[in-house]
Amino acid sequence: LAQTYFSTIAITLTSPMTIVLFTGIFAGMGNQKLLDGILPLTLGVFLSTTFWFSSLSLMISYCKTWFNSQHICMINIIAGMCIVMFALYRLVVIIS
Repeated sequence: LAQTYFSTIAITLTSPMTIVLFTGIFAGMGNQKLLDGILPLTLGVFLSTTFWFSSLSLMISYCKTWFNSQHICMINIIAGMCIVMFALYRLVVIIS
C-alpha cells in the first residue's frame, strides 16, 4: 500500500500538468501575495493530495480482490468509450 501511494505521488508531482498548474497559480498571485500565501497554498494542496491518494490507495487495495483481468479490461473499454463519446460531443458543439 505504501509503495502504491508513494509511486502515485511521484507520478503526480512529476506530471507536466501539475507543474504548469502550480506555475500558473504562483505567477497569477503576484510577488507580495506569493510571499504571503505560498505556505498555506502549498500545504493545502499537499494535504488534500495526501488525503485523496490515501483514500484512493485504500479503496483500490480493498477492492482489488474483486476484479480480475477481464473486469479491468472491460472497465478500460467502457472508460475509453466514454472519453471518445465526450470528445465527439465537444467536437460537435465546437463545429456547430
